[in-house]
Amino acid sequence: MASVRVWLVGLYIVAGLLPLFLFPYVLDNRDKPGATGLVLLLFGATVWSVATAVVTMATTGTPAFVGENLTSLGAGVLGTGWVLMAAEYAGIVVPSRSTVGAVLGVGVVPQQLVAWTNPFHGLYYQSIAPSASLTSASTDVGPAFWVFVVVGYTFFSVGFLVLLTEVLTAGGVRRKQSVFLLASTLPIVLLSSISVFAFPEVSLSPFSFVGMVFIVTWALFRSDFLDIVPIARKELVATMHDPMLTLDEQGQVIDSNAAARALAEVESEYTGVQASEFLPDRAWQSVDDETHVTVTRDGRDRHFVPDVSRLTDARGNERGRLVVLREVTRLKEHEQQLERQNERLEQFASMISHDLRNPLNAAQLRFDIIRDEATEEHAAAVERNLDRMERMIDDMLTVARAGADVEDTEPVDLPSLVAEAWDTAETDGATLHSDLPPDTTVAADPSRLRNVFENLFRNATDHNTAPPTVRVGTLPDGFYVEDDGSGIPDDERDAVFDRGYTTSDDGTGLGLSIVSDIVEGHGWEITATDGEAGGARFEITTE
Repeated sequence: MASVRVWLVGLYIVAGLLPLFLFPYVLDNRDKPGATGLVLLLFGATVWSVATAVVTMATTGTPAFVGENLTSLGAGVLGTGWVLMAAEYAGIVVPSRSTVGAVLGVGVVPQQLVAWTNPFHGLYYQSIAPSASLTSASTDVGPAFWVFVVVGYTFFSVGFLVLLTEVLTAGGVRRKQSVFLLASTLPIVLLSSISVFAFPEVSLSPFSFVGMVFIVTWALFRSDFLDIVPIARKELVATMHDPMLTLDEQGQVIDSNAAARALAEVESEYTGVQASEFLPDRAWQSVDDETHVTVTRDGRDRHFVPDVSRLTDARGNERGRLVVLREVTRLKEHEQQLERQNERLEQFASMISHDLRNPLNAAQLRFDIIRDEATEEHAAAVERNLDRMERMIDDMLTVARAGADVEDTEPVDLPSLVAEAWDTAETDGATLHSDLPPDTTVAADPSRLRNVFENLFRNATDHNTAPPTVRVGTLPDGFYVEDDGSGIPDDERDAVFDRGYTTSDDGTGLGLSIVSDIVEGHGWEITATDGEAGGARFEITTE
């Protein structure tokens, strides 16, 4: 029996030393999720093994008392380490001195205070002495002992449930990693069962805890289960139509949804490879710098805008990236279609400018030659129609360019621009009254904004029999143009901006349509309403 006792003491000491070899490696990876709790696990396993050796060697009451108290210390540290490792791994807590202190303050400190002061109160042990068992003392425990047993099992159960939740909610390699962390409890269950049913006098717990800490260390740091925080998978919703990838620090794909795998044309378990191999169409290592991604599939270009999110651990260290590819293929195709339409429209405008204006100019020159020979009635009609054709050409050229979005703006001196527009608008005796403060400015394209005022001034002149008074002023969020003429009927105020709508025999029906297009091109809004003097009022909001 003595030789067996010596062999067991030696094995327990060896078991206690083994976790110490892991400490340097764990400290090198202390920024990884779960590392802080793992340090406590290693310390607890060492203390438990050494304590078991002390109890095994005890032949008197005092060594037995010390050994049993050290065993309680190891158990408490193991329980707190386990729950802290699980919570840290799952991203529930950020480990810090205060966090570790709080957990130890609940699971270890009270227990040790009661255990070491037991001779004064007898609440933890009612009696303790060496026993015939090889690895435990003969104890009659008190009520405080069972309280701390409940605390220890509660800690263990909480950690187990946290990891079980990860297994059930995570996916891909994250789930595998969580499974192995849960599997680290199997040595405890297995060796405890063997000890109870086969060797009841020998404690195999030190060996089970050594096996546990080695499995946990391997699962956290040495496996290929790349430790992206849980939020990655929770954001990577498998049912989303947008392709999504989770990349580690080295740019490897560690998880992907069905849409990403379909786009990449790879199998479901295609993990652990470089992103550039997953989707060779693009240099994915530099995806942060890209604003547009094009992938060709079945002879068709599909366009995506990458949305890259940094994934960090509980300490804020970057652990990888979550890449979401927002498909904009339809938008891109529509944009390309608009570009082609704009090109055709520009060609049409050029045709009007050259192919129609040249013969019109020739007709006007010839009319000037024969004007004196024609009757006054015919001459006026021809001149009126030639002028109308020229205005139509000018309006159509403006229409061709008015609807495009304004990309480059500059601060425009509004009073000066209004004065210039009035001078060139052919207002035929109308009067301008400006209520604009001298320093009024607006961010706009000057030439196109001038077209707005020219067309509004001409509209006031063309649609009133008597020369009107036109007033320009500011609004809290823009400006207005109004006249004192006959106004616009309520049921026609929306229609006046339609292309081709006019109530004048000489009108082209394009003036207010041009105004509306230019206003919308600036991102503004225009509405028609009543003026203060009963005429037409056009309000343009620029904010």
